[in-house]
Amino acid sequence: MQTINEVFVSDQSSQKNGELRALSKIIRTRIDNAAKSVVDKHKVSLLVESPSFIVPAVWGVKKDGRLDIVQELIYHEIEPVVTGVFDLLDINGINEKQQFAIIIMIRELLTTKIAHRVEILKVLLIHSMKENYEDKLSGWLQINDRMNTIGSA
Repeated sequence: MQTINEVFVSDQSSQKNGELRALSKIIRTRIDNAAKSVVDKHKVSLLVESPSFIVPAVWGVKKDGRLDIVQELIYHEIEPVVTGVFDLLDINGINEKQQFAIIIMIRELLTTKIAHRVEILKVLLIHSMKENYEDKLSGWLQINDRMNTIGSA
């Protein structure tokens, strides 16, 4: 088995290295696009829920109860990505435990990517609100400075 360095960093441009890089790009793109799509479609729900909301949505099951409608929608969007990535690996001759382990890694990667995108969105929203608040506060202070007291009590 080649090391990451041999595949991605070395100057060797063998056909095998090219195929490995191409496969990794396809997988990375599918995972990234799925995470982006989920966050784009369900950003309001994902922003108001806790990060633990994402796990059952990616797995399609909930320990205590049923998935809500948003989790169901996310699951139905994610499931073809999971099976598609697994199929791309073209793994033959592995047992059920090994298959499950790979599926776990794919789902955990999707969970992490979605959670990461939600956190980035939260940070962007907070910065936007802060800038908006500072602009409004600055405007209010300028108006307040121009106001004169009329009379006395």
